[in-house]
Amino acid sequence: MELNYLRFNPSENYLCVATLLELILKNFGYNVDRYEIADYFGVNIPFGEKINKIQNYCNTEDKNKYGIIINQDDINNFFYHYNIKLIEKFISINTLLEETFVPMIQKMMEDSYVICGFDYGYVYDEPKNKYLGHVSIITEITDDNVKIFDPGPRNFGIKYLDTYRLFCGIKNKKDGLWCICECDNVSHTYLKRSSII
Repeated sequence: MELNYLRFNPSENYLCVATLLELILKNFGYNVDRYEIADYFGVNIPFGEKINKIQNYCNTEDKNKYGIIINQDDINNFFYHYNIKLIEKFISINTLLEETFVPMIQKMMEDSYVICGFDYGYVYDEPKNKYLGHVSIITEITDDNVKIFDPGPRNFGIKYLDTYRLFCGIKNKKDGLWCICECDNVSHTYLKRSSII
């Protein structure tokens, strides 16, 4: 699916999930801003830091828990809470092989926005940030290269990566693909965030 990201502001620290959800919602015609989204889920931040406009936050020393931690049904429960007719389907990276990674993403991109959760330090070759979680939207992919929209703050915008490096970065974080699409006839009360494979 085509993503309109022009005139979209970068994320603040620890709000990459909320920022991407805001962008996807805008592309589907919904208007819920990243701060409301962040307050719904809650944000983990280092001690001594604060994010303006966010009341629901928790301080932690564990950098692996920084940001918004999405659990099994959180995104679909959020959609249900706001009466948003979208559904999130999760594909765990553990269910994909290197040779099935690209075909699966290409198939899901036919009717979904595909968010990938990955190890920031590994993907961007920053050892000091190894295992720090981050998310981006995949906008194009081939066997060799992947084009992503990174919400920032530091690497905001379109980036081109090696497909295998992204695959390994998702594996390092033990994350997966968060596929978000429209759902006219689905009751959110029966949805579970589980692998669709």
